[in-house]
Amino acid sequence: MCGTVRLGLAFGLGLMLVGVPAASGQVLDFETTPSGAVPVDDQPLPRATPYVVDGIEVRIGFDSTGDGFADTDALFEAVGDDGTDGYNVCFQENDTARSGLDAQLGSFFLRWVDPVQSLAALPPPLVIDYNLPVQAFSGEIWDLDSFTTFERWHIVAYNGKGGVVADLTSPVTEPGCSGNTFDGEPWIFSVSAVDIRKIIITFDGDASSVGLAFNNFRSNSFLPGPTLIARAPNSAEGLERGHQGVPKVDLVWSEPVRVDPGDVSVVDGSGQAVPFTLSGSGTQVTTITFDAGFLLLNDLYTITVADTAVAVSNNAPLDGDGNGVAGGAYVLPLRHVCLADLDTPIGVLDLRDITAFVDEFLNNCQ
Repeated sequence: MCGTVRLGLAFGLGLMLVGVPAASGQVLDFETTPSGAVPVDDQPLPRATPYVVDGIEVRIGFDSTGDGFADTDALFEAVGDDGTDGYNVCFQENDTARSGLDAQLGSFFLRWVDPVQSLAALPPPLVIDYNLPVQAFSGEIWDLDSFTTFERWHIVAYNGKGGVVADLTSPVTEPGCSGNTFDGEPWIFSVSAVDIRKIIITFDGDASSVGLAFNNFRSNSFLPGPTLIARAPNSAEGLERGHQGVPKVDLVWSEPVRVDPGDVSVVDGSGQAVPFTLSGSGTQVTTITFDAGFLLLNDLYTITVADTAVAVSNNAPLDGDGNGVAGGAYVLPLRHVCLADLDTPIGVLDLRDITAFVDEFLNNCQ
């Protein structure tokens, strides 16, 4: 891989609480071999020797022939630049984590046989096999980036009959050492499915020279991601009123979240983008402020925060769909109508609104 990534609520917010199941199960952090010994740098992990998690055997290796079966052992790679590294990092030593993630990277991870300095070809697929079915998995691929092109990985899970039960792809990051990259950081994937017996991780980008740094594999559990716990404004069904429109939206997360402008989109009812500025990245409150002349007014708007927004603590992607599993965009529909728009159809002022006003005046005004 080339190198290139308690807030007290003082305002009145309605809370939308989401129950998130706790992550469980042993994490294969590759700090030990299957026998429990501490590995040494560049030591092979025998593909025929399983780790055993919750009584289930987990075998890991690379498929160099493309037949879907592991035929080459992965290597334990010691963290730190030693000349035979798993990935390159900008502005610091290879095989190191950006500040704050050192403990998460640990002392070892798994890599392909060829070090990144001498890659003659792209790494072949990584294959994970189980002897019994599992219902979930999650893991990390470190340092997704590229100098001029892009790095991307495709993860497919299969059941015991060879059918696909899960399929996901890593995000495409910006080329270079800055911007939206995972330079010295993990991309975390998390999956919940039925009857998982095999996982294959394949390179799916157009970069010509990348490694594969694999770490912190939960073989039979999933990792939860940050969830939305409150928003402002927060009226019923996302319906806002007022002649001045909506100048900004505050999103409150369950933990500090790193949100970049590229993670957010705002469109009006016709699909046109609405200009905005973003603040609060790295905190629990993300504020989307709409540019002057573009306040949300008399239309249906959709605010989307992609799951490329990640937890500050461990890079777990946003759980935008609220299913308890990291991953999934958060989509907020927000309709603004004028104060006089009192009855359906919303967005149209007609006789029904006058009738509704008269009815309220005769029955509820004091």
